[in-house]
Amino acid sequence: MPLDVDVPLETSSLSRRAYELLKEQIIRGSLAPGERLDIHALAQKLKISRTPIKEAINHLAQQGLVKIHSRRGTFVSALEPKNIQELFDIRLMIELWSAEQALRHPGSLNMKTIEELMDEACSLFRPDGNFDYTIFTHCDSEFHLAIVDAAQNSRLSELYRSLHPHIEIMRVHWGKARDRAFKSHEEHLRILEALQQANLRQAVDALTTHILNTRDHTLKLLPSLLGSRG
Repeated sequence: MPLDVDVPLETSSLSRRAYELLKEQIIRGSLAPGERLDIHALAQKLKISRTPIKEAINHLAQQGLVKIHSRRGTFVSALEPKNIQELFDIRLMIELWSAEQALRHPGSLNMKTIEELMDEACSLFRPDGNFDYTIFTHCDSEFHLAIVDAAQNSRLSELYRSLHPHIEIMRVHWGKARDRAFKSHEEHLRILEALQQANLRQAVDALTTHILNTRDHTLKLLPSLLGSRG
């Protein structure tokens, strides 16, 4: 079982720290979709008892990142077309509504932050630039979060952030492809242009196109991802 950790966890807040570590491993793909989690092996690896591991896994299960099957064990949640479709349906509902609210309330969008994120992303695709997947996904993630936060609905932002680990998993599986990352960045720039011009229809159209393109790319990539595990 691959697990990138070299030092034992400290004794304080073991359950929380184990949860954060396992969540990060799932998002990064070090713990792959469908992989079985051996609680005893994890406890030995992290040099802690099984109790905080069980608590961490229960928390991951509540978020839908792992599935606990009685008598069979615990598994990292599989990538399934239906789940992917539902995730992007939710993204459409939240992000489109958020963009509409933001443009109807001038000043709610932090344009300076959004423009800085896009400038940082642009530098990755320049001829002399060095494409860094980690930086790209950070810019990608913060770009969408900024739009949702601009709706100024704290419960909605909290809900969107609860989906964030699942969205990040999708980015891990398609984002490392530089060509798709570049297309995604171009779509972001079109969204940004519409937001700068306060053009609601253009913003909605650009955001819809981007989310649907990302969904379709993910679904197209799914069979090869599942095949690579076999």
